Amino acid sequence: MEKLGKAYLEQGFNYEAYRKMMQHLIAEGKTTGPNQSPEIIEFTKLNERRMARLDKTAKINDSLAAAVQSLQKKWIWIILTEIWCGDVAQNVPTIEKIAVLNPLITTRYLLRDENTSLINQYLTNGGKAIPKLICYDGETLEPIGHWGPRPAPAQQLTMKLLKHQPPLSFEDVHEPLHKWYAEDKTITLQKEMEDLIKRWIG
Repeated sequence: MEKLGKAYLEQGFNYEAYRKMMQHLIAEGKTTGPNQSPEIIEFTKLNERRMARLDKTAKINDSLAAAVQSLQKKWIWIILTEIWCGDVAQNVPTIEKIAVLNPLITTRYLLRDENTSLINQYLTNGGKAIPKLICYDGETLEPIGHWGPRPAPAQQLTMKLLKHQPPLSFEDVHEPLHKWYAEDKTITLQKEMEDLIKRWIG
């Protein structure tokens, strides 16, 4: 995997700017990416509500907080995203809450469809699934590790639903997935991130 190009840092949004961009586009009846269909714009509005709820309610558990606060070197987290993506809405607010626990972690949010050369290095089963978090050493800009696009049980559920024959509708795939997120309450994401952070610290 390639070192982090400084252009990515310069063009990336911090979280506050990312959320404002999302709200601005929704106010204009738009979303990110080439698909500006009414259905995708409605999904984007739903994602705004999901993110606003998690921004307020997600709480980082003590063991994860201790792990991230033990970091003593600079990291950069690049998060590839699009505002119409439901998995982004379900995971990104918690990822940001983890990062802000240590001032040595800088987050930058990049739109997947504007950064194809980067997402192409981190495909999931050959696809450009998001969100994708890539952790870089803040000094050398070398990649340390990555996470995404969703917690392992959610990924297994998604793959099972996508392989169903006859093929399921969009709603029949995504309703069980978001039900899983609602019941899990970010617990699995936090456990996976704690394990990864400990491994990345070494």
